[in-house]
Amino acid sequence: MGAMTFESDGFLSDLAPMNATQIVPEFAPFNMLAYKLNRFALSVVKKPRTAPQTLEEILTIALVGRLVQDFGAAVILANRGFRAQSRNMARSTLETAFYCTASCRNTVLTKSNSQGQVSFFDAFLAGHEQFRRRVSKELAGLSETSSELKIRLNNVYQELSNAPLSSGIDVKGLAEDLGFLDMYTVLYRPLSQDSHPSATSVEHHITTNEMGAVSGFRVGPDYEQYDDTILAAVAALLLGIGAYIENFGDAEEQQTHAEIASEYKSLAEAKVLKA
Repeated sequence: MGAMTFESDGFLSDLAPMNATQIVPEFAPFNMLAYKLNRFALSVVKKPRTAPQTLEEILTIALVGRLVQDFGAAVILANRGFRAQSRNMARSTLETAFYCTASCRNTVLTKSNSQGQVSFFDAFLAGHEQFRRRVSKELAGLSETSSELKIRLNNVYQELSNAPLSSGIDVKGLAEDLGFLDMYTVLYRPLSQDSHPSATSVEHHITTNEMGAVSGFRVGPDYEQYDDTILAAVAALLLGIGAYIENFGDAEEQQTHAEIASEYKSLAEAKVLKA
């Protein structure tokens, strides 16, 4: 098949970075912070605690597990040079952090759900039931769906016919309910540009000459905005795991969280001053 180069095979090339813990020295401070926070977050999640007593507590624990894995995915993709994809995962980490915080606080939603004041937990479940109801009806209407499956899907639809209407949880409204509209505007909005094939994100994949004309494609690792991406993911994990510790953690975990948050602040401020 011949040599697998970036030009011929892109990220499937033999030359693509495979070790997610190795990165160029200039990014070392950001990586060290990410690895330190990741190890701490995992220790928090894995620490034996009182068994959850309610569905709300079970949901919170599940969301924290999702949060830690979102963060890990963002770091791995960033380290391997997937610029847009790592920023997409940083955005997902922040969205999950909002959900974690709302679940930990049992937040009453006023701006993120069209049904008026409702608890986060109720809105979360109602959104899921509405999703199941809508999809079951759509699948039952496909010509490819067997008669047996149509009956089962119609049963699901009827079972959920009286489910409370829900528009789901709007991320911006949720951030506003939590008092995090600044984080939504400064972090979530820019990251969203790389979560879709937007005019911003597609520019990552082409090169231009001095006249601004397209001169080629970028098919290898892209480390522009690497530090921004890692810092955004770190901010998100600090937010979500911090809310979890407030509810279920101990004084030692709160102290460690504060120390890592201080490191994040110092690194972010130094980056701003350098810019």
